[in-house]
Amino acid sequence: VREAVVSTQSTGLFQMQNSDKSSIIKRMTRLLGSVTVPLARASILWLVGEYVEKVPKLAPDVLRKMAKSFPNEEDIVKLQVLNLAAKAWIVNNKKITLLVPYILAQAKYDLNYDIRDRERFIRKVLCPNSDTPSPLEKYAKKSS
Repeated sequence: VREAVVSTQSTGLFQMQNSDKSSIIKRMTRLLGSVTVPLARASILWLVGEYVEKVPKLAPDVLRKMAKSFPNEEDIVKLQVLNLAAKAWIVNNKKITLLVPYILAQAKYDLNYDIRDRERFIRKVLCPNSDTPSPLEKYAKKSS
């Protein structure tokens, strides 16, 4: 399973297919609970983040599951969780209003410098002040 997940990301095979990507992503996210290899978990999170516009209802659920296990995850997985949180916030921040700050708060006190730096960067870009909207919100696609 690990090799299949990682090769899907690295070879670009997923991008060549013309089939319905959302069904493949849904199947892979079901594996997230049973996959223990950090690189494979990070690859699944990368896929969800890369196609977050195609699976807008799936991303908040994946983030919720990853928020529970965030302190126990490997660094590569934590970085992908932060990336997914940022991308999901840009696409649909109404569903994850409380979840993203919770993940950012966990990352703020992580032992790894890279994770703390990524958290500071994402926090400054997404929500510089609580009064002002994010500078990226004007570039986000408006859902109809």
